[in-house]
Amino acid sequence: MQPLVIVPELKLLARACATNFQNASETEHFVEPVDWTRLFRLASRHRIEGLAYLGLRKFPGAPFDTLESLAKSSRQIAAKNLQAVGDCIRLRDAFAAERIPMLFVKGASLARLAYRSPFAKQSKDIDILVGTSDVSRAALLLGNLKFTPAPPVTVATATKWHRRMKES
Repeated sequence: MQPLVIVPELKLLARACATNFQNASETEHFVEPVDWTRLFRLASRHRIEGLAYLGLRKFPGAPFDTLESLAKSSRQIAAKNLQAVGDCIRLRDAFAAERIPMLFVKGASLARLAYRSPFAKQSKDIDILVGTSDVSRAALLLGNLKFTPAPPVTVATATKWHRRMKES
């Protein structure tokens, strides 16, 4: 069995992202050679461009064009996350109006608790938790609000599907 080899670009990304959780800058003493194009591709693949940018913007060896690309992605992520927060407010208000108890899971709620900058980590969706007895009503409400469940289910099949699947 081959030993696990972690490429320098992934090591530096991990250190850069860690600075979003800790007070110390972990990127200052990184001395391994870095393929910056590869680093950007890895950051994009793992949807951590915003976290990487915040951690690398003071890194003395980071080339300007890589930082600019990460900054551009970071601004786009922040704009999408701000829109998602607006959607969360709309969902919270709609569920409250229908008296359907719900809880946000991951996404903006977790980002607010976990990261120094809650808009830095990219999110693709909004995860909510509702009680089993409220699944059909929640599915109907989400449909009325023009939200699409992933994977798609109908109101008629929501409860049955929810019983069988971890996520619905």
